[in-house]
Amino acid sequence: MIDFPYTVDDEPTEDWKVEQVLHWWLLRANTESEAECDRIVEGLSKQLDDGKKELWEAHKQVSEIIGDNDSNGNENIENVENHNSRNCIQNQKPSSSDIEKKNSKRQIKDKPDAKPVPAIVVPVASSRPTRNRKAPATETTDTSISASAPATNNKKPDTIHIDIVGGPYQGTFYDLQPKSRCHAWIGRSSSAKFKDRGISLPQDLEVSTSHGRFELKGGKFYFTDVASTNGTRINGEGCEPNVPYELPTTGMTILAGQTIMKVTLLRLA
Repeated sequence: MIDFPYTVDDEPTEDWKVEQVLHWWLLRANTESEAECDRIVEGLSKQLDDGKKELWEAHKQVSEIIGDNDSNGNENIENVENHNSRNCIQNQKPSSSDIEKKNSKRQIKDKPDAKPVPAIVVPVASSRPTRNRKAPATETTDTSISASAPATNNKKPDTIHIDIVGGPYQGTFYDLQPKSRCHAWIGRSSSAKFKDRGISLPQDLEVSTSHGRFELKGGKFYFTDVASTNGTRINGEGCEPNVPYELPTTGMTILAGQTIMKVTLLRLA
């Protein structure tokens, strides 16, 4: 392990060893790379938000167009039905009783002495128009959610819950959700990636500017000490720098500087 009592904010002097200068350059390169990554992530997030807004606007316009077409279609259907009803009433055939009466009168007029011949009843098909209606929607129970959703107990944790039980920030807590390429950092720095997505500890003078990070790999959470000056202790034992330690579901205790953190894994989604 390299003895490096400085931070990335310090400037090399003539008293520094070659190994310390190289280690300082490595830390500085890592810091610049992380800052560039943060800028890229923020730019992509903004593009994603803009794209969502455009999609919602397009969805709204399509919904309005569909609604207008439906209303015009219903009006056309009603007009066609009314027209068909009027034509059917005008073209309706005479009933069987009317035919029978006409036949009887004709027979009596032509042959007064002959017995009336019973009229032939002609069955008339009903010409009453029928309207096509949609069948009423049957009530269905949506079981897709309950069938496809796994039990809560089988879901993996998605949040690292941290209670600070010792040090200058005792009594505070954090809920961190690191991603595969967006870590949650811990350190004395007050930059955005520490304050917004990690833990910023500027009052703990024994914590390095970039002390460690929580990260997600293969669906599991890990903690890594990034070669901090005073090191980190996990469950009372010192941990190697730049080596990821898996966070157990039963919880663990991390000591960074004077800050004691009780770490547990939760499922909030």
